[in-house]
Amino acid sequence: MKVYDETLNTNLRAYVHITNLAAPHLIKTKGSIVNISSTAGSSISMSSRTLPYFISKAALDQFSRGVALELAQYGVRVNTISPGPVKTDILENANAPITFDSFKQLTAFDRVAEPEEIAELILYLSSDKAKSITGSNYVSDNGYLLKH
Repeated sequence: MKVYDETLNTNLRAYVHITNLAAPHLIKTKGSIVNISSTAGSSISMSSRTLPYFISKAALDQFSRGVALELAQYGVRVNTISPGPVKTDILENANAPITFDSFKQLTAFDRVAEPEEIAELILYLSSDKAKSITGSNYVSDNGYLLKH
């Protein structure tokens, strides 16, 4: 249970809390929220070790859609980005025995995304160019889900 609590606190409760804190300002400014989820939210965990993470991301996806509907009446947009493998320090921090090179073969494009690619999508969804987009989940995974 401890792992579930820690994972849900980080990957769900923190988003719920910050959304509640930010909502009054976002309503005044007609702002937008872009939550970062994962392709794990749309996948089946094949390991009890990763199951809490997959569950937390699926819950974040559902929360994001629900709050998008709730805040739409105030002109606030809420969207989600679900990256696949992205070159960050997550594997190093988790002392994982794998490298990002091993993820390349799992994607249709045989590559792993750079963090800047996700940042560009965040900027787009936060901009007025995306003013009609809310409640959407943008997958940026180099075709990872196509193969799984």
